[in-house]
Amino acid sequence: MKMHGCKTLFIVLAAVLCLFGAGGAISSKVFSPAEVSAGTADPAGAAGADRVVGADGVVGSDRVVGVDGAAESAGYDDSAGSDDSAVPALSCRYYNERDFLKSVNQAVPTENIAAGPVNTARSPAKGGIVPHHLLAGRMIAAFFDDLAQDPPGTIILLGPNHRLVGSNEVHTSSADWLTAFGTLKADSKLTKVLTDRINASENNRLMEDEHSISSLVPYIKYYMPDTKIVPVLLHGSYTQEQSKELGALLAEIVTYRPDAVILASIDFSHYLNVIEADRMDEMTLAAISSRNFDELGRMNNDNLDSVPSVITLLTAMDTIGAKDIDVTGHDNSSRITGSNQDYTTSYYTMFFRISD
Repeated sequence: MKMHGCKTLFIVLAAVLCLFGAGGAISSKVFSPAEVSAGTADPAGAAGADRVVGADGVVGSDRVVGVDGAAESAGYDDSAGSDDSAVPALSCRYYNERDFLKSVNQAVPTENIAAGPVNTARSPAKGGIVPHHLLAGRMIAAFFDDLAQDPPGTIILLGPNHRLVGSNEVHTSSADWLTAFGTLKADSKLTKVLTDRINASENNRLMEDEHSISSLVPYIKYYMPDTKIVPVLLHGSYTQEQSKELGALLAEIVTYRPDAVILASIDFSHYLNVIEADRMDEMTLAAISSRNFDELGRMNNDNLDSVPSVITLLTAMDTIGAKDIDVTGHDNSSRITGSNQDYTTSYYTMFFRISD
């Protein structure tokens, strides 16, 4: 496994992570990528395999930041930094040491995935689609391992608001994330652009509770320790026109900040048998490849769990000219587990690139 800038890390004891209220505890042991690769990271002595960190008491239930007018291009510049000392850090509620280390150690190299070999002379990724269902942990690990070959400065991570909570259709957070591998910093300059330009709400409790964001945070920090995050949760009622407007704004952001990439955290077909799921996946991939927004807009859980996220991503990719799709993985929960063939979830990993 590649060390991704962490080769010099030794086994250290991290400070006990602040849990912001009642709940389970994350182990204070920090494992470096070197330990994971060597197999010396042993989570057995920690609090157990199924720890969940509670989110009770986290500040910011639904704080809405007012619109102050259009941001100048300088508003995208992260070089000046900012003082986020008053913003509470977030916990990774779905992190499980044993399962995480297993997924990293068993990550399938992209060239071996059934989707076929990839072009080794690829241009850098400008966007991508990755699962959030941790049953597909090996695919998630392989995706971020691939992305880390040319690590972005910031990841704008789109995902569904599964439980449709909160008083706004778009939520973000300027809070940092506490992980077993250190703190994943938020790109507060870009989250402010979202609160200013589209009146996005800051909702820290939702960020911790929503697995479409929280479950991916440890992978980002592990594979890309210097990368920052801008989490964006979209309500299912977010319209096609709203999604296109957000996509255009994100394209504007990554034009000014070319070190940023846009990822959509999406699971595909839900609750169908394997044969039906495979057929739906073919339809969904065809609609993504052809940019058939009308067809995507008519899709539901038979196809994917966040139409707004994929339309936002595709709009941004088309605007910046990243129209090449590099499908690196496709799988199904039934094939991963060898069971439950009549009630499955399917997954894709793919990157969007600018043609050479």
